[in-house]
Amino acid sequence: MIVTAGARLHSFADAAFALELCGLTISARHVQQLTQEVGTDLARARDAQAEARRHRVLAPRVTTAPAVVAVEVDGGRLRTRAAGRGPGVHGAEGKEDKIACLVTLTDVAGDADPCPEPPPSFVEPRRIQRLVQQMASRAGEAAAADEAPPADEAAAEADATAATPDAEPWSPRRLVRTCLASLANSRSFGPLLAGEAQSRSYGSKGR
Repeated sequence: MIVTAGARLHSFADAAFALELCGLTISARHVQQLTQEVGTDLARARDAQAEARRHRVLAPRVTTAPAVVAVEVDGGRLRTRAAGRGPGVHGAEGKEDKIACLVTLTDVAGDADPCPEPPPSFVEPRRIQRLVQQMASRAGEAAAADEAPPADEAAAEADATAATPDAEPWSPRRLVRTCLASLANSRSFGPLLAGEAQSRSYGSKGR
């Protein structure tokens, strides 16, 4: 619980406060120490997994290969600072984080396509235009105020989003999800992702 709070909340101080509300008294510095220790252990295990795959000795963690899987990879921007320099911000710079999501899904099959037409949210021209503009902006900056959709158009987009396949009964359901994250470059991140996929038997017979 301590590490989860330290990793998910905005700051270690916020995590310590939330834990105190749950009846656990702990300092922000102690939350930081535990979170970093566990994070370091997880990173070592991740790197060791990739190395085992490179040497062709990585054994899957699951006994049965999943029937349906999905792998999503994306990158973002974040500001970092030099470590071990004491209070304050030292050596601030922008970097790209890379995050992969590996999902095992239920196997849903049918004789006909349950969604032959694109979801409504995919065919709204002005919405797609704004999404492209946002992706092209620097470091994920928010769209300008004059690019905000009118109230009626925003409501229509909300209705369209609610009607996406995720809300339909025929949509596959998520069974297991693991995530992988690193500040490594793409060439180094690839083997890390491949190691995680192999450990979950993604290359056996899944689709």
